[in-house]
Amino acid sequence: MDWNGRGLRQYNPRSGQQTAYVHDPFNPDGLSSNEIFSIYQDRAGIVWVGTARGLDKLDPVSNRFPAFHLPAARQASSTDNLIARIREDAGGVIWICIQGKVWQYHRKSGRYLPFQLPRFPQDLYVDDVLEAPSGRQWLATSRGLIHFDPSTGQSRQYLPRPEEPSHPRNHPRKLFLDQQGNLWMENGDEMGRFNPQTGTFIFYAVDSNINDVQESTSGYLWVATNGKGLLRLDPTWGKWIRYLPSVKRPTGKLSNADVRAIHEDQQGNLWLGTFGGGLNQFNPTTGQFTVFTEADGLPSNIIHHVIADNRGYLWLNTEKGLCQFNLRTHTCRNYDTYDGLASEVNYCMTTTHRGEILLSGERSFTIFHPDHIPLNAYVPPVVITGFERAGKPAELESDSLLELPYQDNTFAFEFAALSYSNAPKNQYAYRLKGLDQDWVYSGSRRFASFTHLAPGRYVFQVKAANNDGVWNEKGTSMTVVIHPPWWRTTWAYAFYGLLTVISLLLARREVVKRERLRADLHIKQVESTKWQELDALKSRFFANISHEFRTPLTLILGTLEELLQDRRVPIHKQQQYHLLQRNAGRLLQLINQLLDLSRLEAGGLQLAPQAGNLTGLLHSIAYSFTALAESRGIDYQMH
Repeated sequence: MDWNGRGLRQYNPRSGQQTAYVHDPFNPDGLSSNEIFSIYQDRAGIVWVGTARGLDKLDPVSNRFPAFHLPAARQASSTDNLIARIREDAGGVIWICIQGKVWQYHRKSGRYLPFQLPRFPQDLYVDDVLEAPSGRQWLATSRGLIHFDPSTGQSRQYLPRPEEPSHPRNHPRKLFLDQQGNLWMENGDEMGRFNPQTGTFIFYAVDSNINDVQESTSGYLWVATNGKGLLRLDPTWGKWIRYLPSVKRPTGKLSNADVRAIHEDQQGNLWLGTFGGGLNQFNPTTGQFTVFTEADGLPSNIIHHVIADNRGYLWLNTEKGLCQFNLRTHTCRNYDTYDGLASEVNYCMTTTHRGEILLSGERSFTIFHPDHIPLNAYVPPVVITGFERAGKPAELESDSLLELPYQDNTFAFEFAALSYSNAPKNQYAYRLKGLDQDWVYSGSRRFASFTHLAPGRYVFQVKAANNDGVWNEKGTSMTVVIHPPWWRTTWAYAFYGLLTVISLLLARREVVKRERLRADLHIKQVESTKWQELDALKSRFFANISHEFRTPLTLILGTLEELLQDRRVPIHKQQQYHLLQRNAGRLLQLINQLLDLSRLEAGGLQLAPQAGNLTGLLHSIAYSFTALAESRGIDYQMH
């Protein structure tokens, strides 16, 4: 509702509580103007406010990481807003170190109070403030170590090198207490141990800048160095052990020599944040490292801080926001500026006594409880917002059916989840039934492309999740029909079938014709064989008969030869005998010709030409018919 030009006021009718939203020029995430013209709340609970300067969005789950702006943030120089260290004391007061100055933030009153040590000059540079179990404060300053009692206001200064005020040992940077109550100081490339009981210092040289120091339950000190790997110090004997990456055998070794943060879990494993090597799990018993990187879900391989919450989750302060790391499943849940973080890069990270996490940025600090991060439970509707055909935008004529010719088989869909709480972190999955068996999880990518699809019927399905991973499993779908070319239509296949049947019938007809011809040829071959056998039989028969005829004729001719030589035979009888002799000779000649025919068929007869008297042969042949002519009264003569 419009609050008379003074911003927006939200009223809760159940509790009667009112929350005011007003324009703050120093808060870029606040209301853009106090002049409000319209208000609308969508189905996800997001309130859209039309102001004189545009459209504002008020998301009920966007305030997951409330930011607290320091008074220094209102100054001109941004370097004055760099929070180098932030801690909470037992009373709930947050101590903030900013460029050597200290502020106290009282959470109950919401007041910021500058802190100044009594009896010390204004230019005292303070890097860290650490509360001891007694409630007193230890301050790491440019003038040594200072012990301050808030109840009395008394302080005491401890200098490792009082004779050299500017010596680096007189300017500790970061403090922590070990299990024995000793106070440890990080001082660039050196560590110092201070015994509050004796007031004595012991220093340990390190060949690199120190990024973090943690004490394990076994009493060892683990030191994260800048480029020199992980160091282990045995405070009792002062012995060091160094762990470095291995180029030849990287498996099971430290992934990066630049170690930024150390945390020990309940099982005694060390979790190391590296600059570029991701998260390393180190087992001190086996000496083996297990590496987790962006490929395992981390938002970045650059990790500045590692701490644990009350439920055992690790919280990683990375170069690209926060990561909640599950130690049991090794899965990640990431948060960035889209989720309400004031900055993706935070310079300090610690916990409060109530289990909250403190983050410090350039202009503000953030307080949140890991168990109370609001969840966006809205199930987002999914819609198809665009379509491309062959790389060019095209209109969808229907929201359920898409028909395409065969040449348009390369296309793409664009889709969106209607959840505006943190739209860039909405997740999508799609598949094309008829092509894909499983869902394709595309992350925040809102389009799917398909190339050179075969003609057929497909169903494009897409589902989405909001920024907190709440999925709309039903999603939306569209049927895609790619029509075949004319030569692959039903009519074409019917023609192909008819043509195939006709071809088969013609082929069958030709086969039958050939089979018949083959059968006829076989029959003719059989008949020819039979005729040949019959001819051979006839030839043998005539040959045998001829032999039988030849013997009697030879005897007859012999008898006639004897009769013709007998001079007692009358003349007319001799003429008759001569006639009988010529005819018998003729008959013997014919029988010999039959025998020659048999030899000819057997292939045993060769041509033997010889000279002869043709006239005599003709007279001999004609004379054979003289008796027949006389018996019939025919005048038969040859000239």
